[in-house]
Amino acid sequence: MRGKYICIEGPDGSGKSTLAKSLVQHISELGGQATYRWFPSDNPVGSLIRSGLRGENELSQKAYLYLFCADGLQANKQIEENLANGCHVICDRHPTLSGRVFQPDHHNLEDIENVYSAASEDGILNPDVIFVLDVPPEVSLERMRGRAKYKDVVFESDDLAKVRELQGRYLKLAVRYGATIVSGELPTEELIHFVMRRAGL
Repeated sequence: MRGKYICIEGPDGSGKSTLAKSLVQHISELGGQATYRWFPSDNPVGSLIRSGLRGENELSQKAYLYLFCADGLQANKQIEENLANGCHVICDRHPTLSGRVFQPDHHNLEDIENVYSAASEDGILNPDVIFVLDVPPEVSLERMRGRAKYKDVVFESDDLAKVRELQGRYLKLAVRYGATIVSGELPTEELIHFVMRRAGL
């Protein structure tokens, strides 16, 4: 049986990584197969993006727009192999979904849609199920400021107004793609069981 490609979306500090990793562990404990993936990925393209986000090299905003798509396309083969072998892929973000949230700060909407539509036509894999974690901006910001992994990220602002704006974009994205919105403040165990039921696992 083919695995399911499940994407966990939401702003930084919403609990995406914690939920995605916990889902993989839960599925494995039940005797199933699941693997955790994230974007930007750890492949060469994703690593280039991450180094730019850390300020280790200077990438133009236009480069980011295309690199996120390239990162997703580069990951296609491994994800497809996992799914074909019955392994569920639990993904922390998706290049074109998150891209539609963050890129409007740097590009007009028409350019974004043209690039991401082209990536879809080129075969970038889209999730079977999408969940968007909804967390009050104040909570997201507090979590971000308390975690070392955000200290070296220079690409995004941690201003409360910006976090609130990004959260609004994610909620609009959920409506556009029929994603399920769920509170990121729920206990992890409760979130796991909710996602499992909704994804049909």
